[in-house]
Amino acid sequence: MTWLTPEQVAVELDLTVPTVHRLCRDKELPGARKFAGKWRIPSTALEPQPIPILAPRSKRSAAQQRRTA
Repeated sequence: MTWLTPEQVAVELDLTVPTVHRLCRDKELPGARKFAGKWRIPSTALEPQPIPILAPRSKRSAAQQRRTA
């Protein structure tokens, strides 16, 4: 695994370094860790994450669903 600095991530994502620090602090960059007081972000954190597809919710109530089942 390759570890990146906040400066490298900022360039890659076109963000400011303080924004990357905030993302690390708020745990929005998966796997970001502090080593010797400095943030390091795994390169895998920059890979696109799959978006889960949720089934559409039924408009019927649970009681209505039980009656017809």
